[in-house]
Amino acid sequence: MICTSCGTTNRDDAQFCRGCGTSLISPPQQPSAPIPPSSPLPPDPPPSAYPGYQSQYPPGQSNPLYNPNPGYGNYQAPLPSGPSGKAIASLILSILSLFTCGPFLSIPGMILGKMEMNAIAQVKSSQAGLGYAKAGFWIGLIATVVFCGGFIIAAAFGFLGSILSAIGSGNY
Repeated sequence: MICTSCGTTNRDDAQFCRGCGTSLISPPQQPSAPIPPSSPLPPDPPPSAYPGYQSQYPPGQSNPLYNPNPGYGNYQAPLPSGPSGKAIASLILSILSLFTCGPFLSIPGMILGKMEMNAIAQVKSSQAGLGYAKAGFWIGLIATVVFCGGFIIAAAFGFLGSILSAIGSGNY
């Protein structure tokens, strides 16, 4: 049997073409005509179009929650009124790093603080968390520098001590 789509020769009992995968049992169906785009929905009729309608609002006023032109593309969700969890976590991690594991907590605190400061600058987060985020970032940065700098100084003194010890014992 020869495929009508690609011309590949197939076994007589084959159900699909081995070249292109087209069904050999029934001829390929023609694609249906494209569906024309639907027209936009007509606007809702005013309440006065309904007989017997009684508005619960005084004349000249409408429902304050109803917006006839919502502009969904420009919708901005309201920002929370308090600081975000990232800002608070940044500050907590950075402060804890001063008393515990050093850079293992200060670096995440610093990163969260910077992320939150960027979110606030892009108006994606509340201004209320700016102080927390800044404090978390700077405390985390200072803790990282202090702990890493202390490690480098301790290593340098250890190396210097081993050199001086070798010189003093004459094993240089």
